[in-house]
Amino acid sequence: MTTPGEAWVVVLVVGDDAVIIGRLIGVRPDLAVVNALARLRLGAQRAGYSVRVQGPCQDLSDVLELVGLADVVVADPDRLIEEPGRQTKGLE
Repeated sequence: MTTPGEAWVVVLVVGDDAVIIGRLIGVRPDLAVVNALARLRLGAQRAGYSVRVQGPCQDLSDVLELVGLADVVVADPDRLIEEPGRQTKGLE
C-alpha cells in the first residue's frame, strides 16, 4: 500500500530526452490512476512520444502489470531523470 509522502513520477520521453509531467505523492494506485496513465500513454504514442513511471510503489507496479501496462514502469528511478522537478537537457 502507498504510504503517506511516498512519491512517484510520470515522465514524458522524447527520444533520449525526458521531462516530468506529473509527480504524485501519496496517491493510492487504483483503476482511476491506471485509466489516466493508459489515456496519457495513448495520447503520447499518437504524438510519437512515450510515457514512463519512475519509482512506483509495489502496488502500482502490480496493478500496471495486471492490466498489461508493465512496460511503462522504470525500475531504476534515476535512469530517466536525475533531479525530480527539473526538465532534462534539450527540452525547455
